[in-house]
Amino acid sequence: MVRVRKLSLSEWFTDYQLFYASKSLTHLPGTIDVDVTKLVEAAESCGHRFSPTAVLVKAVALLLRDKPHLNRMLFHTFFGKRIAEFDEIRVNLPVIIANNGKPVLSAMVFERVLEKRVPELHQEIRDFTKSDLSKLPITRFATTRGNYFWNRLMLRTIHMMVNRFPRLYATKGGGISVTSLIARNLPGAILRGSPLG
Repeated sequence: MVRVRKLSLSEWFTDYQLFYASKSLTHLPGTIDVDVTKLVEAAESCGHRFSPTAVLVKAVALLLRDKPHLNRMLFHTFFGKRIAEFDEIRVNLPVIIANNGKPVLSAMVFERVLEKRVPELHQEIRDFTKSDLSKLPITRFATTRGNYFWNRLMLRTIHMMVNRFPRLYATKGGGISVTSLIARNLPGAILRGSPLG
């Protein structure tokens, strides 16, 4: 179950300022380098491959367990802005699906993350990269249809419905998203980008 409520004035003002800043100011995001040597060694000593993405998913879930006030999301509904405060911890992750040699981006949602160990999360990611598009109707629609007005209208309608109705979103979506789709360790790369949004 999800509790949906109207924003407080301070939340509204924060959102207003952030929206203004996103439209009017320049953002210079950065990256953080973390030495994970001990984590890699610990995983290898147990016979597992170290997965930074799975570790990140688990770390975010632990953070949400310890700081439940972070497990929420702002929605711009037809009735004004609303905050959905989730009682379940789910984590969204964009993943590239192999799709028979034609890679396609899709989103997976981890459920019951706190009950799973990092190697299980890693295996979920690996299994999802081999997903059959017939089980992912929106991804299948977006990858098998032409870029025409009616198809764009259909995807915009789906996106609008999910993002305007918090209770609909809460049936499958997570309260927080992480990504590891940044290309890293590129030879000769001096700057690395960071995802926004």
